[in-house]
Amino acid sequence: MSLLQVIDRAGGYAFGGAEGANDTVWQVAMREGVTAMDVKDVQERWIDAKDEYDEKERREWEEQAKARDEAERVKRAEQEDDEMDVV
Repeated sequence: MSLLQVIDRAGGYAFGGAEGANDTVWQVAMREGVTAMDVKDVQERWIDAKDEYDEKERREWEEQAKARDEAERVKRAEQEDDEMDVV
C-alpha cells in the first residue's frame, strides 16, 4: 500500500473517483492490496515469537495506561483550577 493510500485512509478518504463506486468496502480494501492474515502470521505471533510479541504488547499497554493516567491527572488539575476561579 502506498503512503498516499495510507494517508487517504487515515483521513477517511477510502474511495477514489467513479471507478468502483458501487463496490463494497471489502472489495475496495482487497483492491487496494490489504490482505487477510496468513497462517505464517499466526504462527509467527503465537508460536515462533510469542514471548517477544507478548512483551511488546505488555509495554504498549503500560504506555497507554500511563498516557491515560496523565490525561486524567491533567483533566482533574484543570477542573480544580476552574473551581478555584469560580470561588
